[in-house]
Amino acid sequence: MQYIKFFICLLLISSCGGGGGGGAPAVPFALTLAQNSFSTDEDSTYSGSVAATANESVTFEYSLTNSTSNGALTFSQNAAITYSPNPNYFGQDQFTYSVTAVEKNITRSSTVTITVNAVNDSPEIFITSTANLDKNNLLFESNPSFTVTFSDIDNEEIDLVFSASVNQNSVPTTFQSSGEGTGEITLDLTSLSNAGYFPAEIIISDGNLTNSDVFTTWFIADKQIVTVAMDDDKSDGFDSGSTTNKDYYVYYLVGGGSSFGRTDYLFVADSLNKDPNDGTTSDTDNFRDALLRSINGLSESDVSEFFTGYFDIVVAEPVNPDGTSLASIETGCYDWDEDVYCIGSNDINTSVFDDLFEDNDLISVLTTIDGRGVNLGNTNIQPIGPRTEYVLMHELGHAHGEMGDEYLTDDDRDVSFWADRNVNTTTQSDPSMVKWKHHISDLTNVAGKNFKVCYNWSDGSIGLYEDEPNPETCDCLYNVYDANGNRTGRNPECNQVGLFEGNYYGEFDNYRPKFLTIMEVNTDQYGEVNVEGFAIGSIHNQGFVYGDDVGFTSDTDGTRTGFDIDIDVEYDSSKLSLKWYVDGVEDSTLENQTQVTFDRPSDNSVKVYTWRVDDLTGTVSAPDDVTDIDDFYEGLFNSDFYWYDYESDQWGYNPSDRTQYDYGYVTGPMGGTWGINWERW
Repeated sequence: MQYIKFFICLLLISSCGGGGGGGAPAVPFALTLAQNSFSTDEDSTYSGSVAATANESVTFEYSLTNSTSNGALTFSQNAAITYSPNPNYFGQDQFTYSVTAVEKNITRSSTVTITVNAVNDSPEIFITSTANLDKNNLLFESNPSFTVTFSDIDNEEIDLVFSASVNQNSVPTTFQSSGEGTGEITLDLTSLSNAGYFPAEIIISDGNLTNSDVFTTWFIADKQIVTVAMDDDKSDGFDSGSTTNKDYYVYYLVGGGSSFGRTDYLFVADSLNKDPNDGTTSDTDNFRDALLRSINGLSESDVSEFFTGYFDIVVAEPVNPDGTSLASIETGCYDWDEDVYCIGSNDINTSVFDDLFEDNDLISVLTTIDGRGVNLGNTNIQPIGPRTEYVLMHELGHAHGEMGDEYLTDDDRDVSFWADRNVNTTTQSDPSMVKWKHHISDLTNVAGKNFKVCYNWSDGSIGLYEDEPNPETCDCLYNVYDANGNRTGRNPECNQVGLFEGNYYGEFDNYRPKFLTIMEVNTDQYGEVNVEGFAIGSIHNQGFVYGDDVGFTSDTDGTRTGFDIDIDVEYDSSKLSLKWYVDGVEDSTLENQTQVTFDRPSDNSVKVYTWRVDDLTGTVSAPDDVTDIDDFYEGLFNSDFYWYDYESDQWGYNPSDRTQYDYGYVTGPMGGTWGINWERW
């Protein structure tokens, strides 16, 4: 018995004791499902995964049991998901899937809840028609209306606000609903202070989000009605006889009264007939079409850098077109060409232009009367027609850029006096001496002089006119064509500045700088020399020439101590630089100062003070020694050096002895000059 008890005790002790041998218990298999909810915003796509995990390496198989009902669900074999709620839906959605651990034959299911958060959608708006809202049309009415369609899934119409802007400036608007999702927006453009080719926005807002539809077209500004007295009978003179009052709309098409540009260009509609109301285009519409083609042509041409921003465009057109001509435009005044418009001061009534807009610098008359375009001084006339923009660009070259005619003519008159008095015509046959030599890239191989340029057509024929040269004599063909015979541009080897014989002033021994420009034919280029002339004209009008105000400064005793020059100019110093000189020597400390006082010299000598503009764009590159009045285009753009003697009341022109005079001055070429004989002051 005692033995048995002892054995049992040993057994109990050995089974209860710690330590001693035996393996760890097995860990049970565990499969963990992915989270069963996620959220996304309305109209947004969610991408993620519902992949399961396990504490052992197993193979998972996934199966979509029930898909979503309020959106599109993509469920991949690897449990990657993509969910896109239905458009504008917000709320809850769900789907159910299962996952199987293949090796364990264990399957679990999960229902995933999706919360689609409500998001305020942007309202939408569309202009019904923008067919006439482009660069070929202008908005003439002060209160134009636009039919629009609009929508907002989250807001009622009463909660929406409609507005508009022109060139990023808000303009007053009114909205009139015409039914669900449609209406009419009317703009009040009377507040526009500047006109131009501007972008405009028609805007809708729900208070938090906005949207817009955009168009770009010509907006006018400062439209007024001006009454002008029209002469009834030019035969008795424009300053006598009866007149009839005519009302004209006068408005800005580009710029405004306080804009940067200082070349004020007046366009006058002439001899427009009343609207026929028969479905055909009215004369007023034809005038505006020709006007815009002309402005667009200039804006897109090679003079654009000194046209855009430098010019304000003012337009005058009759309120009630009746076919009359305010300035008495007609043809038949000149026996050398009966088709040329009459333009002399006794031939047309030029005073009406100042009556329409007094501050004009340039004037273009666009008329329905057939005739040949002409320019005199700052005024030109051209017909309204398919070629108006080319004729206008040509005539503007005369008026603004000192350009001469480059075409050959059979006009029966002697114009040889003017052969050298243009930026682009000369009798100088030596390329190294010609006034535009700075534009000739290689004086040993000059286009027109050392090699012959010919105009070529896609069929291989040569020339623009009759009696053209043999193709075999041509060294350079002007046009480039593709394999289908389409013209792709000009051959740069031919289209360079050179010395080409023949222009309006003579077929022989007279020269022009390029093979073809707008001063010869209907083309879209002025050419480098003419562009330079155009740029000089624009720079002049910004106030650098004739914009100076001068006077002496004095001490308390009344002794004159200095000479003050104050220039009223507008310019961009990143494009132009204003420099000052004393006796031809630049004082760099005065650069870009528009008001300068020069001290009286201690020896009371004659001093010459000059301001000059440097064109940083490189367009104006003619050499210019400020002490030489004849070097810059042979003195074309400046006056003589006039000197005045008070005692004799006599003027001297470019005198060698300036001590005999009190003061002198030069206007131009890129600024101005004053000479002071201090001994007399």
